[in-house]
Amino acid sequence: MYVIIRYTKMKTATNIYIFNLALADALATSTLPFQSVNYLMGTWPFGDVLCKMVMSIDYYNMFTSIFTLTTMSVDRYIAVCHPVKALDFRTPRNAKIVNVCNWILSSAIALPVMVMASTVMDNNALRLIDCTLIFPHPAWYWENLLKICVFIFAFIMPVLIITVCYGLMILRLKSVRMLSGSKEKDRNLRRITRMVLVVVAVFIVCWTPIHIFVIIKALVSIPNSLLQTITWHFCIALGYTNSCLNPVLYAFLDENFKRCFRKFCVPTSSGLDGQNSVRTRKQNSSGPTLERTNQQFEVDLKRYKASSSSEDLPQDFPQPERPNMRELAGNLLLICLLTAVAANRVYVHPFSLFALGNSSCENTHALVETPVEVISLTPIEARNAIEPDARNCTNAEKPRQNVIQRTSVLAQLLNALGLRLYGILRTQRAPNTLFSPVNTYGALVTFYLGASGTTSSELQKLLGLGKETDTADCVSRFDGHMVLRTLQNINSLIDGATDELRTHVWVFGTANLSESFTRGIQDFSDTSYTRAVNLSQPLQAQAQLNSFIQTTSAGKIKNLFQNISSSSDLLFASSVHFKGNWRTAFKPEATSLQEFWIDDKTSVMVPVMTHTGHYKYLDDKERKCTILKLALSKKAYMLLVLPHEGSNLDPIEDKLTIDVISKWSQHLKEGFLEVSLPKFSMNAVSDLKGILSDMRLPTLLGTGADFSQLSRKEHFTVGKVLNKVVFEMSEEGSEEQDKPQDGKVVMKLIVNRPFCFAIMEGNSDAILLLGRIGDPTL
Repeated sequence: MYVIIRYTKMKTATNIYIFNLALADALATSTLPFQSVNYLMGTWPFGDVLCKMVMSIDYYNMFTSIFTLTTMSVDRYIAVCHPVKALDFRTPRNAKIVNVCNWILSSAIALPVMVMASTVMDNNALRLIDCTLIFPHPAWYWENLLKICVFIFAFIMPVLIITVCYGLMILRLKSVRMLSGSKEKDRNLRRITRMVLVVVAVFIVCWTPIHIFVIIKALVSIPNSLLQTITWHFCIALGYTNSCLNPVLYAFLDENFKRCFRKFCVPTSSGLDGQNSVRTRKQNSSGPTLERTNQQFEVDLKRYKASSSSEDLPQDFPQPERPNMRELAGNLLLICLLTAVAANRVYVHPFSLFALGNSSCENTHALVETPVEVISLTPIEARNAIEPDARNCTNAEKPRQNVIQRTSVLAQLLNALGLRLYGILRTQRAPNTLFSPVNTYGALVTFYLGASGTTSSELQKLLGLGKETDTADCVSRFDGHMVLRTLQNINSLIDGATDELRTHVWVFGTANLSESFTRGIQDFSDTSYTRAVNLSQPLQAQAQLNSFIQTTSAGKIKNLFQNISSSSDLLFASSVHFKGNWRTAFKPEATSLQEFWIDDKTSVMVPVMTHTGHYKYLDDKERKCTILKLALSKKAYMLLVLPHEGSNLDPIEDKLTIDVISKWSQHLKEGFLEVSLPKFSMNAVSDLKGILSDMRLPTLLGTGADFSQLSRKEHFTVGKVLNKVVFEMSEEGSEEQDKPQDGKVVMKLIVNRPFCFAIMEGNSDAILLLGRIGDPTL
């Protein structure tokens, strides 16, 4: 590209087409950093605008490349088979016009792709952000129509035209010994034709597999398998390899590029001097030529064009300066390296990050016969029963490899499941709701360690860690302990100096429990108590259990279990206590009693904290709400959602998804606000078995569940599974309030009506807590 732009004599028809081809490759290369990050992280973090640009550039590259190569084939056909017509047609001006037309034709596909491209949630990966095409209804029809159009216009028709052109050229070159009357010029003509043929052939070889694969998938339903996945990624890599090979083909199949590269690698002053002396002799001996008439000169010029068509750089063309050539070669090598690396992109499915062993599928019925390694439980009456379980240091070891990617992916999974479960909790119509997605996800993974058969596979699907190639009878298991340690890593990211997040687990069993299950409890919690208890007399056992929990929780949790059943073999309780401070302190003297409107007609008086300072916020007019980001520690924040005055919170919560939260976070802007917020703390207890039953998944923890890997006891029954969440915020903060600035407009935001909020970990954006405040006095 540099040589063609820099030197006028390089602006021939073929070189202008090569320039256009190189431009398409360069554009495709510019998208590689974004696509590499997308595949390495397993999600698209760049938003809608870049998604549209990257998707459209890919289609521009595909269509512009094949259209340009088709044009080059037609151009070579005219030069070889119709040299007289080539005088008028094969000019740099016409080549530029044809290139513009190729870009316009490519826009017929690329612009609709730009419109349809958007970021969505990937349901297969449990709603990870994906940059894809959103087709109008019916989506399957328009998607297949696009694939068929691409196959016809970007592959079948161009390949047919190219084949016909080169077939006619081969016949012409074989039938005519000398095309121009000059062996040297004929040699140049054949060499250029051979170079274009090689470039076209490489393109066809690289792009044929992916075109065939796409059209087969559009016409025939292909089941997911390991072979299918490998084939798909190989075809993608082969397509991107074409952009990597093009610079090499230009550099080593074209004599002028090869000559420049040789001069750059082995520069010799004598060679340059010799070339200059030859050039001088040619100039000195050109006197008689200058005496030609204008008519003779025009005849010679036409004959030269007809034979060589100005394709080759003349022998006396001045070489670029050595520093520029070094820079050009360095850039070419860098582009080749980056393209080759990026061509080997592989999408990392969440299962791959947490796969167990060799990740091959196992028969769902085989696990029933696997012997369970159990450990004896400490009786609840023992003197040392109130001491937490001894921690195994090796179990506390956190995953070191891919920890950032695992944390990011797992955050997306638990966020998606947490929002689903929160939606079920809202149907209970409680004035206040509090729920911990992290804690609930950890509890489900812990039970997965003791599940077998259908219960195990259904839990795996619910958690979003199922493998795409699995079947109902053969399931690949994931490493539950790795998932639990990654969850604990998310919790540990909270800055303990200002905020505190503690998880406690109590498990009471009538029989010895599996070693894997009890180890999972330790992976998941800060402290755990796994005790043996006799549940044959429910009332006495209930009082005993509640007293034990109250004692071991320092009196913070009272009367947790109610109406326990004697048929239960295990009771499970977990507690999450989040105690936080605002990053910027609310001054106690600024707190006053103000009205909080529960509904249009009812209000209560609550203490309201007021603070003026810089906040990030968003006025979402589409959803009729205001989003406010309240900083807690350096690694945690609250995202508060306040409906506009006169609007209802329910419609906003009904459409609350990861995608919505992500877009809110991306579009937040900073402003100087006076924020008035009710002072509140809250706690809640959720019944996980009840939530799953409301989701029409009662068999996951109910009486029909298969937990034969949890204990050696037959027909093991899981009783109550409870989650206690405590949320406390203080007026204190680690930073002082911002000083008022003269002349600065202050916008007031008064939180005096029902609102919802999410406590999020700042690095991974994992949702630690989800809550709704309808009445701060409760």
